[in-house]
Amino acid sequence: EILFALVFLPIVSSLECYSCGVFLTAPTPNCKGEPIAMNCTNSRTPIGCVYINGENKDGTFYVEKRCGMVDERGLQDGQCIDVIVEKSVKAKKCFCTSDLCNSSPTLTSISLISFVVLIVYFPLT
Repeated sequence: EILFALVFLPIVSSLECYSCGVFLTAPTPNCKGEPIAMNCTNSRTPIGCVYINGENKDGTFYVEKRCGMVDERGLQDGQCIDVIVEKSVKAKKCFCTSDLCNSSPTLTSISLISFVVLIVYFPLT
């Protein structure tokens, strides 16, 4: 009987997402300062991580990174959708489901380019 009961216990998984903002007028499309890794498990099943970024008319950026909310449950891993945020700013909301997956796409691209440059100019011998 105990084994039967253990089989049907819910499996608790944890999920960490970067958290920063909401920044309404950030100078770049990244967080001001370092984003914080946050445990998104709380008391409910983790949904995923969210990264929202949009450019304001004055050249500043709306930036938000956080744990996903219940109303975002319908988004697929890796999906980005167009949204309207503060003061009619057009932005992209991206959703993902692995630990710390909501890092900045710009930083990821720069890191990849830097790695390729290092390999080209300093090949392993």
